[in-house]
Amino acid sequence: METKAIEFKTRLTYQIANSHLVDALPYLDKYTENDNKIANELVQKEMKSFEPGDYLKELPLPKTNFESAPYFKEFFDNYSKENPVKAEAETENSIEELRKAKLQFCYNEMRNSNLKLLTKFGAEAWKRHIKDLDSYLKRIEKTVKNYENTNTAINQHRKADQENAETQIKSLQTEWSQLVKRNNELKILRNSMAGKVNKLKRPKIDKE
Repeated sequence: METKAIEFKTRLTYQIANSHLVDALPYLDKYTENDNKIANELVQKEMKSFEPGDYLKELPLPKTNFESAPYFKEFFDNYSKENPVKAEAETENSIEELRKAKLQFCYNEMRNSNLKLLTKFGAEAWKRHIKDLDSYLKRIEKTVKNYENTNTAINQHRKADQENAETQIKSLQTEWSQLVKRNNELKILRNSMAGKVNKLKRPKIDKE
């Protein structure tokens, strides 16, 4: 019996490292110029830790001495010397020129054939090519539009969720503040009661 794995769709947020540390609500939180300043400072600090792309820009070019290398020295020496066998060189040059002429002739023949084919079939070929490009462009534009619509829908959904939760968040914040206040009051009361208990215990200990 074949066992199939159960697949679960996880939110993109949970796939990002340390995403649990982010608790911002962009559609509800109020940001000030100081917040932007702190954020920019953090970004600049992080960017300074990156290795620059052109990290050798400030360094001088390395010194090279190709002339002293044996291989290059031999190459330059041979290049500067005249060929003693001029006849052989002229023969080789003639063969090379003949080979180039044949290649040029073949190239011109092929070029003429291509021009004839282009004259006969070129217009239709370009029309089909332009039609294919238009079709491809429309597909790209449709894909971009779909992504934009999806992005807009996600942002609208996030905004609606945050606005719907705003009342509950404010209520919980008020409740939290009251609990903290009550906890502090109980702490003060406990310290006061502890002091009174100590005062009551002290005379009893003295009598004993």
